[in-house]
Amino acid sequence: YLQRFVRPSDRLDVLLEKKQIALRPRRESLASDEILIAGTCQSHNNFHNIGNVSKYYQAVANKIASYTNRPIAYRPNPSWYSKHNSEFRLLKNTRLSSPATNFLDELNRTHLLVTHGSSAAFTALARGIPIMVLGNGIGRPMALSEGDWDQVNKPYFPSDEERHQFLCDVAYCQWTHEEYRSGVAWEVLRS
Repeated sequence: YLQRFVRPSDRLDVLLEKKQIALRPRRESLASDEILIAGTCQSHNNFHNIGNVSKYYQAVANKIASYTNRPIAYRPNPSWYSKHNSEFRLLKNTRLSSPATNFLDELNRTHLLVTHGSSAAFTALARGIPIMVLGNGIGRPMALSEGDWDQVNKPYFPSDEERHQFLCDVAYCQWTHEEYRSGVAWEVLRS
C-alpha cells in the first residue's frame, strides 16, 4: 500500500504547516558524530523472532564496530526501558542514550540511525539523518539494510525529491478518526 501510488503532497503539507513534522535538509556529519542504535521493545523482537533485545542489539553494535571507528550510542525503546528497567542491559562499547534525553537532541549528533523497525527511523529521515533499517520498518525504502554494513561510514541518503515523495506517501498512511468516520480514509484505502 505504502508506495503503490504516487501520492500528492496535500496531507504532508498540512502536517508541515501544523509543525507535526519537521522536514530538514540532509545534515552533514561531523567526525565526532555517533551512530545511534534505536532499540525496540521485547514484544517487537518476539513478534519478529529476533530474540532477546539486549543480545540482539549487542550483536548489532558489534557489527557496526567492525566497520567503523565512530562512537556508538544505544537508545533503548523508551517505554520498554521504563517498564522493564530491571531487564535492561547496557551494551558494551556504547554510550547510553537515556530516554530522559530529548531524542531530537540526540539526532543533532547522529551520523546514522540504526534500528530494526523503530519509528525513530522516520523522524531521523525527516530531520536529514541517514538511516539503516534491519527489519521491515516503514523507512526501509529510504535506508541502508542488513547487507550494507560496509556503507555505515558513508551512508546512502535519498535525494530531496525521493524523500519528499516518500513522506507524501507515508502521510497517506495516517488518518484521523474523523477521516475514518466520514469515509474519506476508506475511499482512499479502497483504491
